[in-house]
Amino acid sequence: MPWTSLGAVDLTRTWRLFPQQSFSSETFRLSQPLLGAVDGYFLLQPYYVLSGAVGSTRRVYASDEARILTIPQPPEFLERDLGVRSFGVKLSARARIFAGEAWRVELEEFY
Repeated sequence: MPWTSLGAVDLTRTWRLFPQQSFSSETFRLSQPLLGAVDGYFLLQPYYVLSGAVGSTRRVYASDEARILTIPQPPEFLERDLGVRSFGVKLSARARIFAGEAWRVELEEFY
């Protein structure tokens, strides 16, 4: 089973959605090639497209290494075929990106 990209997003202080939606996966790979000096964390949150529900927010700290995340689907959504979800990210209020630098995040699902 291959990794499928849900896209890459530059982090800002407002919520930004990845361009592609996830349909059934619960395993994700998050990469954040740091382009300079950053300090702090960002927030990652699932949005359930068909139900309008919002999932639990996770803190993700700056790291040059890709990490594997397990983000389970609520069973009641899977039973009713409501598991389509988008993922949003935003910088925490305390995160710092130094002048001229950027913080980009890529999310992939194991499909």
